Amino acid sequence: MSKKQLKRKLFDSSLEIKELQRQKRVLEKKLSQSTKQKGIKLKQKDGNLLSAIMRKESHSFEENSAMALLWEQQKKVSSYKKASSMKWHPVIIRWCLSIYLKSPGTYDHIRDTGFLQLPHRTTLNQYTNFTDIGCGYNPDIITRLLDDHLKDVPAEKQICTLLFDEMKIKSGLVFSRKTGKMVGFTSLGNINDEINLLEQQMQKDNITDPPEIATHVLAVMARGIVKYFNYPIGYFATTSANSGQLYNIIWEGVAALEMRGVKVLAFICDGASANRGFFALHKLADGSNMSEDGVVFWTPNRFDKKRRIYFFSDVPHLIKTLRNNLEKSSVNGTRNLMVGGKEIRWAHIRKAYEMDLNKNSLSPGLRKLYRITFDHIHLTPRLRMRVNLAAQVLSKTMADYLQLQGHEYTKATEEFIRKVDKFFDCLNGGHVWKAQTKLKKNLKPYYKAEIEKTDPEENRLKWLKDVLLKYFNDWKSETQTLNMEKEDQAKCCISHQTLDGLRITVNSIVNIIPEILSIQGIQYVLSDKFNQDPIEEHFGKQRSKGGVDNPSLEQYMYTERKIIVSKSDMIIKGSNTRGRRDKKIVIDVKDTRELPKRAKKSKVVKKSKVVKPKKKKTDV
Repeated sequence: MSKKQLKRKLFDSSLEIKELQRQKRVLEKKLSQSTKQKGIKLKQKDGNLLSAIMRKESHSFEENSAMALLWEQQKKVSSYKKASSMKWHPVIIRWCLSIYLKSPGTYDHIRDTGFLQLPHRTTLNQYTNFTDIGCGYNPDIITRLLDDHLKDVPAEKQICTLLFDEMKIKSGLVFSRKTGKMVGFTSLGNINDEINLLEQQMQKDNITDPPEIATHVLAVMARGIVKYFNYPIGYFATTSANSGQLYNIIWEGVAALEMRGVKVLAFICDGASANRGFFALHKLADGSNMSEDGVVFWTPNRFDKKRRIYFFSDVPHLIKTLRNNLEKSSVNGTRNLMVGGKEIRWAHIRKAYEMDLNKNSLSPGLRKLYRITFDHIHLTPRLRMRVNLAAQVLSKTMADYLQLQGHEYTKATEEFIRKVDKFFDCLNGGHVWKAQTKLKKNLKPYYKAEIEKTDPEENRLKWLKDVLLKYFNDWKSETQTLNMEKEDQAKCCISHQTLDGLRITVNSIVNIIPEILSIQGIQYVLSDKFNQDPIEEHFGKQRSKGGVDNPSLEQYMYTERKIIVSKSDMIIKGSNTRGRRDKKIVIDVKDTRELPKRAKKSKVVKKSKVVKPKKKKTDV
């Protein structure tokens, strides 16, 4: 703009300001006149009474309740001329963050209507942006984990498992204005990146290619065994990490936790080939960490040679793969399951379902398989991903119905389902009273008294080792003696990937539970602490926040920080695994811990220029 245009704009702005000031004076005059005409003047006695009511009202709420705290904070903020002068209670900040991170629009609506005076968005953003985003392990997040969940926990009870899994993201590059870098390339940690660079230089005579564009995010999460917490401690941009890359990433995470005093007792993941290869990389030279079945199920802890880290193949994934093996079992299918000369067929389950629906039965409408629907039997790729459909088909209810039919040819299918159902129950104990509420004794926690018994019917760990594993190992041995080609022999048993997953998980659970119960002060162990449900739920939050099934890497980074903040906005007593979500949120108003927030930038003090006085001109 020219100098003339700037002067004209300044003049117009000054006229606009004067007009707004005039309108303000008019409105203030009208308000004052309205107050004099329609307002009620209180006597000194009435004024004192109203003040007394206000003071008394503050004590009518239950002591140390959320309502009492909110009332006190509202009175306090009303006493300030400027709301920005208010120092909010940490619990109010946590409560506001919980609303703001779920729906910023809802928070603005509550705040703007005037019913409640709440912190401004700018204040909340200082807490949501408490750390910088980026791939890798963030020390600020691990510090927050310790402060939020493990501050007052004895050192011997600071034990956890490490979960890891990959999520598909949208490929692409985005320029970050904050860092000045392109976001979207793979980032596998310093060690893996240096190895990739060295490999390229060796193969292409010191010519290096730019990093690949990421297609997946590998998330690593710490899950408490004694103390409840599910905390994502790091993530990495990958193109589907291989076993060697996983080795460096996971052990870097173990180091980050162990150096802070948190003991890692187990690695938990699904049965992907890279994960199984990662387990196999830990085989010791003398084979001492291998089971009798020939699988590696533990490794010495690098940071404490006296402790072991056990491996687990996620149980819900195993249930789905067992159901998928059964679904494919037919004469012309990819599986032809057969044990003891008897067939295990999906057709047996389908016929049982159709018979249960039969309108010509003696009791039409009164179903025994009341949970089984069309979706359970006629599966699609999306339906195969749902754990509840697999668990309900491979349940005691289905086995009882097959027994009720009385067909000899379904006996093997019935036995298979009963064993899988008990296996799932033995590793799915979510809380102390779940066995009573579900009327299934195998869901109860593991106590010392149980693991000391020798009868497999009274000791579930012994049943898992001596009955379940023996059943599957004998089945595998039997198929290898059949007079047929090796390819046909393999079809008669469940897939070797699923069988190895069962062997790893059973051997690990049988050894880890006695170790945990030997820690002083621990009375019982919940078995569902050894699955990766929390990380699956974490990915669900990532997708729901962005409203897309595969967010970009940049979207994942910003959403991850918000999820971490929302994890500590309220302390929820309980757990969030399948079938056990506590709807009631318990607020501890005595919790005065300050939340971490973004550090203020230090102002640079500019050096003042020394102005030399001008010399006056003297008349000659």
